[in-house]
Amino acid sequence: MNDFNLLPAKHVRTQAIKRRLWIWVVGAGLYTASIAMGAIATYAGTSPSRAANQRERAEIEATIDSGKKDIAQLNKQLAEARHRLKTTAEVSKHPDWSILLKVLADLRDPTMVLDGVELRKVAAEVSAKPTANKRKSTTTAETRFVLKLSGFAQSLESVPSFVLRLEAIKLFSSVKLVESRAADLNTKQVALFRVECSLIDAEGGAP
Repeated sequence: MNDFNLLPAKHVRTQAIKRRLWIWVVGAGLYTASIAMGAIATYAGTSPSRAANQRERAEIEATIDSGKKDIAQLNKQLAEARHRLKTTAEVSKHPDWSILLKVLADLRDPTMVLDGVELRKVAAEVSAKPTANKRKSTTTAETRFVLKLSGFAQSLESVPSFVLRLEAIKLFSSVKLVESRAADLNTKQVALFRVECSLIDAEGGAP
């Protein structure tokens, strides 16, 4: 038995074109969707890596900035140390006591007042230890400068700090806090102090 298509040929061709067009549209949509999904997956895979790189870069920049600040601080401390060494050499070898007064002014606490500065040159006997050539100990004369400081501070705590700063500059052979006590001054309580410092004369043989 033969099958006969009773629909017009033109209508049949139109339906066939529509089916092919629908298949093409669906295929194109699926292709576009697959590309989009691939792009999303690629971005999702690289985005955390990019964020990690940005964080790492920020940490490196922060470390560099911190290092620059540390270097600047070290340079400042080095300059201060050089200044102190230069001052020590000038005072020890070529006594210019105005330099010493400036050092004292720089070392004192801002709330501290020096009302007495006395410098004396004294001779002291120093015993030398026996050596291989000399079995007996000998006594030699040594010239020293003794610096006596007196004044008052706002608090007792600032006095020991001042003494420690005097010792830290390595200018004096000894620094001794003779007196530190509380007292009333113009209805205010202050800390009175007396300090003695010994400085060996360069001409006496010891630096």
